[in-house]
Amino acid sequence: MAENGIDVVLDHLKKIKCGGDMTSVKIDQIETLEMELRFFRTFINYSDTLVPNGFFMVKMKKKAHLIEVMFYSVHGETETTTCVNVERLVSQLREFVEGNTSSRLNYDLDDFHLLEYMDYLDKNLNDALRYLVKSGRVLIKEIKILQKKMRYLRYLYGTVLNGYVNHEKLKGLQTRIQFMAEMWDTSVFLFVYYDDADSLWVNKDGVDLEKDGDDTFCFEIEPPYVLFLVVLVELEMRKIFLSELEASKFTRSRTFKDKKLLKIFPRHLHSLLVYLRNKKSENFTTNVSAQNIDAVIEFLLVFLGGVPNDVINEKRLNEVLEMIGVLVGDILCVVQMLPLGSTIEEDAIKIDLGTIQILEKTEDLKARVEMYYKSLKLIPSHEFPTVGGLSFVDSLLGKLNEMLKSETGFGFMMNPHVGILVKELSSLTHVFKDAAKVQHEHEILKDFQKCTVSLAYEAEVAIDLILVQSNVLEHSFCSFPGIVKEIKHIYTEVTKMWSENLSVRPYSVVELSKHLPIEYSNLMNDEEIVGFEKAEEKLSSDSRDK
Repeated sequence: MAENGIDVVLDHLKKIKCGGDMTSVKIDQIETLEMELRFFRTFINYSDTLVPNGFFMVKMKKKAHLIEVMFYSVHGETETTTCVNVERLVSQLREFVEGNTSSRLNYDLDDFHLLEYMDYLDKNLNDALRYLVKSGRVLIKEIKILQKKMRYLRYLYGTVLNGYVNHEKLKGLQTRIQFMAEMWDTSVFLFVYYDDADSLWVNKDGVDLEKDGDDTFCFEIEPPYVLFLVVLVELEMRKIFLSELEASKFTRSRTFKDKKLLKIFPRHLHSLLVYLRNKKSENFTTNVSAQNIDAVIEFLLVFLGGVPNDVINEKRLNEVLEMIGVLVGDILCVVQMLPLGSTIEEDAIKIDLGTIQILEKTEDLKARVEMYYKSLKLIPSHEFPTVGGLSFVDSLLGKLNEMLKSETGFGFMMNPHVGILVKELSSLTHVFKDAAKVQHEHEILKDFQKCTVSLAYEAEVAIDLILVQSNVLEHSFCSFPGIVKEIKHIYTEVTKMWSENLSVRPYSVVELSKHLPIEYSNLMNDEEIVGFEKAEEKLSSDSRDK
């Protein structure tokens, strides 16, 4: 068996190291090869548990080839070994991986195998940490945090919940845990075992070990993304504890207390929704449930697109994002439930019921957001915040462009209005940027820019009101022409400032619109706003002991 062959090779490498008289580079190569072989040995031990992720298995085939390259680099091209048949071992590894890919089609793990799979990840991660320490990678702290969190979740699921809560009520949690584990497995393999190891070796065959032509893996699978998946598991686990085991001491655990979500949470929600939308189109036939899931995903994508609702204060936005997190987890469960072409009636019924629950939760979300916006819809534009500047306007344009792609009824209904707003805002932001090159310190230009940002916030409130409840459509659409009119006025005045020599003009020449404020009342500061941030941030310090 390949496992026995790996043990023989590991013993052989240990003897080589004990022989001494080696350079530091040679020692690094041997230790890296040992790590790769231990990884494969763990992989083989838990092969009955592993999920046949296509991306992962392609990389495993590459790794079998890489091990061969590594071994020859340690021994030299011409040196022969009597105790180790490297070609045979590599052949066994390749056959094992290919057989694993073709034979394991059902990857819905039961309780025992799910726990065993998480044990496999933990063992594999111990090797990964040893390698990271040696290579000085900055991921060490983040991976240790995640390992601690996943061990705790594994303990709660295996010891506290499993066997004490009805199995059907744990299905959603199981799906979330399995998906989290799959992504974590791929993350460790991709960023620890695969990308760095080949840089130590000479590719004797000239084969590109890094490119496999597989561009379907859409996630940025890094520790912050895996932490986001951990939060989805925690949200579902908290719901189960509060409803089924309210008396348990774990209900009061810090893990299940209200928490401030990381600012990257909305971005990863958006990424996961895009993945689920694509996977749903592959696994579902066109029916009512599929159409309903489509509509919910599209609503959430538009709601999260570009920026969240920046005029909602941090606490309320956190509550909304938690609701969306639970909802996205439910969508994940439904999309994962039915393989392509399945006609099992029981599964179809479960999907229909799951879809109904998703629709109900979506309506609850809309009602909650509508309540938050009721206090905002009559606020004058000059009282909206101006933080973020033109970067906020750019983010709003991204959200509007996402809406223009909508294929649902509300999307088509809004397209003419949104299209006009996109055109006017885009033109104005370009003029602002050009004018700023000439007169970036001009006070009137600054006032116009602040007013534009306030109008952008007002436009976003109108748009989100349209999304969350149909009976406010009239008010929201009526506000669009006024917003566009003000934007056109600002565009005209800023164009004049850009094209003429402002330095010789008196301050009063440019007449402000009567609707444009001279002073701006900012309702909230930067710390109170949770917005989308396109750059990943490091794991927050308070996440370490959750």
